[in-house]
Amino acid sequence: MKDDDFLAAERRVRGRMASQPGFISRELGRDDKSGEWLLLMRFETREQMDTWMTELKSVAEMHEFGSLIDWGTMTTSFFVRSEP
Repeated sequence: MKDDDFLAAERRVRGRMASQPGFISRELGRDDKSGEWLLLMRFETREQMDTWMTELKSVAEMHEFGSLIDWGTMTTSFFVRSEP
């Protein structure tokens, strides 16, 4: 996978997400040493995030983005923001 292809696909998905209810941000980072990517998506509520994750299955941009991911190495975690 070329990084340029991955980043172009990410931009298309990000543009689609911007109009989703509760969407706050989507950030992508890469570790230069390992080559691993980190994707951080933020929504106002877990329910809004779950709705987006369900809708992804029908989003053409996500199919392209997903085809560039090595799913065997991917992990997913969900966190709830806590105020100190």
